[in-house]
Amino acid sequence: MLNVGEVLPKYGIDGDFGSETQKALINFQTKNNIPTTGVVDAITESLLNTQHKTVTIVGGNCNVRVGPGLAHKSIGIAHKGDVYEYGGSTQNNWN
Repeated sequence: MLNVGEVLPKYGIDGDFGSETQKALINFQTKNNIPTTGVVDAITESLLNTQHKTVTIVGGNCNVRVGPGLAHKSIGIAHKGDVYEYGGSTQNNWN
């Protein structure tokens, strides 16, 4: 997940909002005393936008794509331990 204290140990950042990402999101919501909806609602999005500055690759290597999801073209590889400034946008305008 974004550099807000949550990790995705099994799949890492893979472009899919699956069960592991949802669990990390619920943990983030719980730690921040906001409703635990398991979705990026307006309250969660606002808090994420104020807390993140970087993305750290914590799993193995992952593809960097031109858009969210696996259907978009891969343009490079991010390696475990790499740290990137986050300034883009993702599906559903979560940025």
